[in-house]
Amino acid sequence: MSTEDDDSSHDHELELPQLWDPSTRMFALEEPNLYSELIAAQNRGDALFTCSLQPLADELGLDDDDMLDPPPDDNEFGLFLEEDCINNQLCMDDSTYPWPSKATFITDLLFGSTRLQFSEAQKKAVLSWAREMGAQNVPTLYALRKAQDHVRSCIGNPTHKVTASSSNIFYINSIGSAIAMDYSNPLTRFCMQDYPEDGRGNMSQVHHGSKMLHELPKELLVPSVRVNGGIYFRNELLQSTTGFFIPTCFFQANIPSCDAEQASLQVLALGHPVVQTEAGFAVDPEHIILEVSSFQRTYIDLQADVHLCGFTCR
Repeated sequence: MSTEDDDSSHDHELELPQLWDPSTRMFALEEPNLYSELIAAQNRGDALFTCSLQPLADELGLDDDDMLDPPPDDNEFGLFLEEDCINNQLCMDDSTYPWPSKATFITDLLFGSTRLQFSEAQKKAVLSWAREMGAQNVPTLYALRKAQDHVRSCIGNPTHKVTASSSNIFYINSIGSAIAMDYSNPLTRFCMQDYPEDGRGNMSQVHHGSKMLHELPKELLVPSVRVNGGIYFRNELLQSTTGFFIPTCFFQANIPSCDAEQASLQVLALGHPVVQTEAGFAVDPEHIILEVSSFQRTYIDLQADVHLCGFTCR
């Protein structure tokens, strides 16, 4: 991870608490181009997907609550961290929060890699090798799992363990919890796509599809949009620069601008225009599209206006 600095061409590391600082939100992430990697592997004649099978006598290294027993003696590999050290001595100002140390964080990152599978024997061998090489503060497997439990207690665990009647064990991920964790992560929340996009026939991402734009159930639509500090909800009256309006859905589209050479992606609202009459508000059944940047007053602001009258349908 690196930040863009005009005064220096070198990248510098950021500590975890600094990611929540609005002044450091501009950062560059080097994401691998998986498509190019697959094409290159195909041209070399390599296998596109490796499916190595673990030996039947070997353990897959799945985290299980039954494996959290403390070490029976002092012969465990690495540094044993007491539970009090994990629960009581951690501070949100620490650079490695919510992990108790940098060594624990790096070890957890290594053993939790999605492209690697470490068995319990391999984990112990890695920790033993690190200790024999003179590495400092190498955590034990017990201390590592206690730190993982502490992290899960702070941010939640989307994986739910289920034991079937046949004694088979399954792990189910909660999609809603995973999305909530992505929004709470300062590295991913700015990359989240909130609204479907009108690609005008072009599609490269799932949010470009016509189904996301036109066929989503009403209960799955994005409920609101934030404009200049105000939150505007679907199916609620608002006032824009052109008059009154009731949005029914929000989406994104590339809108050409006179000032810019290329079209810019903007959030738009599809809804009904509303006309104020002496009897109240008349809602036009026809749909129009407005830019959300034209919104001025929310429904709460309109309710506070004593000069506005009630509602009626046309």
